[in-house]
Amino acid sequence: DGSDPVTSGGVYEEAFKVEPNQLIQVVGVKGEYLSEKRSIKAPAQSGKLEIDKQLPLRWKRKKDLTTTSESYKFVSALKKFKVSGKGVSIASQKENGKWMNLSADEERKFEADKIENFLQFIQDNSEPDSKLNLSISEMDFENGQLFLDFIKDLSEDYKAEEIEQKR
Repeated sequence: DGSDPVTSGGVYEEAFKVEPNQLIQVVGVKGEYLSEKRSIKAPAQSGKLEIDKQLPLRWKRKKDLTTTSESYKFVSALKKFKVSGKGVSIASQKENGKWMNLSADEERKFEADKIENFLQFIQDNSEPDSKLNLSISEMDFENGQLFLDFIKDLSEDYKAEEIEQKR
């Protein structure tokens, strides 16, 4: 926060978030010895995350689709761009209180075809005119280009902290 670390500082043992261009003032302490105070300016933000179009990519964004048509449209895009998902949950609800649910743990990964099969199974075995909901906690793309095409196709946005790509 730019305050004097000697008079207003705390001890940080874990990482903390720093905003672009933020002034950070630090001092080292060992016993009674205090080092010289140093000021460091965080780098300016370099813009959007650069995605490697060749490397596999994981998008850690939970998607909640709350209508049947949204759910099928999203699964269609998953299939088109060869996406697999983790943390899949599909539910059907009817106004009369009848419901059905299929959920998998966060580590179990399903290809888009399998997610579509689950969606169809729930719909086929639910009360007529039940509303379907689909939730996916993260998605894996074969490469960054497929992710970028997916984002463009669905007019989505993304944040750098949601993207995982191993170089």
